[in-house]
Amino acid sequence: MKSWIRWVLILPAAIGALFGITAIYSIFLEVYVNIGFGKWGALFISIIYLFVGPAYFVKAGAKVAPKYSFYTSVVLAIVLFIYGELFMNKQHETNSVILLTIVSLSGLFYACYTVYKAEKKQASGEQSAEM
Repeated sequence: MKSWIRWVLILPAAIGALFGITAIYSIFLEVYVNIGFGKWGALFISIIYLFVGPAYFVKAGAKVAPKYSFYTSVVLAIVLFIYGELFMNKQHETNSVILLTIVSLSGLFYACYTVYKAEKKQASGEQSAEM
């Protein structure tokens, strides 16, 4: 695939991954509430979603990028964080906004770190193949 097409597809891939995680989250949330775990089960699933959703958003976009995966992951993390802070967190109370922010930032940092490690591993593999 041509590299410019991959650059164009970064954001749609990231959004698609986030929608996929959101669909899975919705199903699990419905099941947990209907089984009877109530608000604690819903809180647990929500915290997992707040970590996994942003992480997969960043990792999917970085995976599509033809090069500079780490920098792409950082830009996607910043974009999602700003979007979340500007539009999403206004719907919640102050205490829950702090929790939402901490968990989401943890997911974003985790995703950037794993992309960095994968890019570094790939670069060292290419160097050893050249020798």
